[in-house]
This record gives sequence, structure tokens and C-alpha cells, in this order.
Amino acid sequence: MNESQNENISSEQIKSENFVAEKEIRKVLAFPKEERKNALAKFKKRLAEQENALADCRNVVESEVVKNPDISKEKLLSVVDTFSEIHGFGEKQRDTAERLIDSYYRYRENMKEICNRNNGNACLVARELTGVDCKQDSMLEMEEGIMSVNFFADNLTARRMRGEKDPDPDDRIMLAGFKEITKGKNPIMYTVTVVPAENTKRTQIHEIEHVTNQLFQEEFNEMNSSAEIASLWGEYLNKTSESEEKKEEKEKSLRKYLLAEEKLALERSKDEIIAHKKSRDERNVPYILLEPKNEGGLYDYFSEAEKRMKSETDENMKDAWEKLWQEIVVSDYPQVLEESEKVFNRISKENSPEFAIALLSGVPLKKWPRR
Repeated sequence: MNESQNENISSEQIKSENFVAEKEIRKVLAFPKEERKNALAKFKKRLAEQENALADCRNVVESEVVKNPDISKEKLLSVVDTFSEIHGFGEKQRDTAERLIDSYYRYRENMKEICNRNNGNACLVARELTGVDCKQDSMLEMEEGIMSVNFFADNLTARRMRGEKDPDPDDRIMLAGFKEITKGKNPIMYTVTVVPAENTKRTQIHEIEHVTNQLFQEEFNEMNSSAEIASLWGEYLNKTSESEEKKEEKEKSLRKYLLAEEKLALERSKDEIIAHKKSRDERNVPYILLEPKNEGGLYDYFSEAEKRMKSETDENMKDAWEKLWQEIVVSDYPQVLEESEKVFNRISKENSPEFAIALLSGVPLKKWPRR
């Protein structure tokens, strides 16, 4: 936009009927320098208002689904459209909401179909989902959730459903619960909560929140896949380090690989932070996430990367490995987790945990401090 065009625009015009951030920021940057600061402040205020409205919209939609899981798509979209009219959602936000609603119905129909096919028999559904047959002494019950089949099982049955072929009943491995999703054309989500347990209800809430998070992970697609990460590791291994120039190239490749590992770890950690907060778990979540695997930690997302580097990297890359590991895994990753939890707690205190979840679910952890 040239200067003559700017003469007909004032900073009061930033708030449009449909507020589309990408378009509005271009308008702001086109203002004369002396007007830009005020215009930017108005833009940020309007953006925050719309993000808050989107979070409120999500919570209303979810509350309608909880009241009636088979509510029609038209009624849910009417909620979105009402918010859109009031708060000026753009076409992008409306399309995102519709895709999320479509995903909800797809998972719900898949869940209902497998339950109906097996006449609601927990053992039959579990066998189809996991390949595990109920044993005579098994405790296994099932209920249809909103989007997932929700099982309640004794510890040994849960461990078999998790993938242990023949768990030793005398060891001390105790599960609390887990969430899984099947592969294939019609994926089905299911949760398993171990009973009896001290916090059965909290565990179930935690695992069901992982089910909800699945929709947002798929929609916003922030996670690197294991295949992508393996490919980056292969690229690193295929580079030589016989000269300083080659060594520098290989170090860049190593950085790229570790940053991909961190991105995946952060997205998994976001899922866990949200699930812990949803269940009102008052423990320090970063502390739980950072506990090493060799000390009993359940969320050591860098353990495989550490094994790879210790066993496969060449000796003359040792210094580069230690430097990058310190920078990314030891320093940056824990700092992001700690800052993110503080942001969540602040927003939760000012509003509610549900509002914080709705506001932050679709945002990468590294961007939470901007909220």
C-alpha cells in the first residue's frame, strides 16, 4: 500500500467485521511510522479478544457434546456461527472448527460401530482392538465414551492390553492407565484405566483428555513423525567428518536432527501437560516429564536419541554432540516446559483450566509464553 492510499486509512479501522489476522497485520504494517505503534497495539488487543472467543467457543461446543454426544453437526456449527458473528471469525477459523467437528463424529462412529458389532461385550471388543483374550481371572469392564471405548481393567490385564505378552504377576510394575489409537482406515481410540487404584477417576479424566488432544494434534500437525526423525538421523550418519568443512556440515545435520527430536518431545509434553491439568493433578508436571528413564521416568522422550548418539556417532563428533545436547536437551527443552507450565497456571488462575486448555491446545509449547 503506498503513502497516498494511507491517507484514507486511520488506525481506528483495524477492527474489521471479520478479523483475519494475516490480512490485518498487513494493514498495520502499511500505516505511517508515527501511527504504527498505536495500530499494532489495537491489532494485538483484537487478536487476543478473538483467541479468547475461540477458546470460549470450543468450551461451549464441548459442553454441548458432553450433554448429548449425538448432537447434530448442524447444531454444533450453529454455535460456531453465533460466535463468529459476534467476534468476527474468519473463514479459516470456521473451516478449522468444521474439520474438528467432522473428526469428532468420525471417531464417535468408529467407536460405536465396534461396540455394536461385538454387542457391547468388553472381552470381544478388547480382543478386536488389542488381540488380547480375557483370561478367567481377568477383571475387564467397558463403557462407550464420547469418542473412545473406555476400559476398566486389573493391572495384569491392562499390561497385556498395553502389549506385554505374559506379564509377571510378582513384579512391581503398576500401570495407572493409557490411551491408544488403532491404525488403518477407520481408527478407533480407546483408554484403559487400572482398577482398583487410588486415583481411578483422575486417571480416567487424564486419559480421556488425551483422546480430545488427538483431534488437535491431527488438525494442527505439529509433530514430526518417527519416520521423519529416522530419516534425519540417517542423513547425519551418511555425512563424513574427515575435514573441518565436512565436520561443520555434519554438525548442522546433527542440530537439525536434535531439533526435530525436541519438536516431537515438546508436542508429546504438551499433550501430557494438558492431560495432567485437566485431571487437576497438582504435581509439578515438568519434574514428572524430565525424570530420566533409568530412574523410572515414564516420559523420557530423548532416551532413544541418547542411545543412538552413544552407540552410532563417530568419535570426532563427540564434542559437537555434547555441545548440542547441552544446548537443546539439557537447557532449552526443560526451560520451555517450565515456562509453559507457568503460563498455563497463570491463564488457569485468571480464568479456568478448561479455558486455558481451549486457548493453548492448538499452540506449540514454545509459543505459549506469547499468550
